[in-house]
Amino acid sequence: MKSETIVFPYKYNLILFFLNIYVIMTSNDFLYISFLDLNYFILKLYLYIKTFIITYDNSHDVYFDFINKSKKNKIIQQLLTYSIYDYGLTTVIAVITYDYSMIFHHITTMILFSLIKKTTLHHISLLSMLLFNISPPILLIAKVLHKYNYKILSIVIFIIFIIVFLTCRILYTSFILYKTINSKDKIKYYYTGHSLFIGLYLLQIYWMYKILSILIKETS
Repeated sequence: MKSETIVFPYKYNLILFFLNIYVIMTSNDFLYISFLDLNYFILKLYLYIKTFIITYDNSHDVYFDFINKSKKNKIIQQLLTYSIYDYGLTTVIAVITYDYSMIFHHITTMILFSLIKKTTLHHISLLSMLLFNISPPILLIAKVLHKYNYKILSIVIFIIFIIVFLTCRILYTSFILYKTINSKDKIKYYYTGHSLFIGLYLLQIYWMYKILSILIKETS
């Protein structure tokens, strides 16, 4: 029987956050930062997968209904709270490194999570979070391989990353937008939520353009 409880690692996230800050402010060692980031992304992906498995319920509309069982709904609420905390920490790192697109991405996502907590979009939001976090670990592996001159292997992994990014963040998000935009009567904060969501979607398209530009440069 599967466990229906999740312990969200607030303290572990805080430790990774301070370690990241320390390395950025001192040695800025690429490999160490990559190792910390990989730990961070794998942890997030594990939490999203476990929450999705625990809360999956095929007896309701996965797009617009609350999870029928209150305990499962509470778990997703807890995940959203944890995700807001998590994105808050990583936004600080983005500010320190002057990563303006990531600052926009994280702040917009935190606002969306706050709105989602008050809507019926819990389950589909959880699936979106899961899919959005599949590609970053692949990118990190490609970066490390490239850094240490494993060029052919790094390009192969980078192409895999592009396929995953395109599938999860562009194509699937298009489907979600289609479903939600055509269901105005079912969604609270319709205009605010969609303005933020469309902003995030356009950012993914911009990143896709930058990613393809890198691939062309590396293979030319």
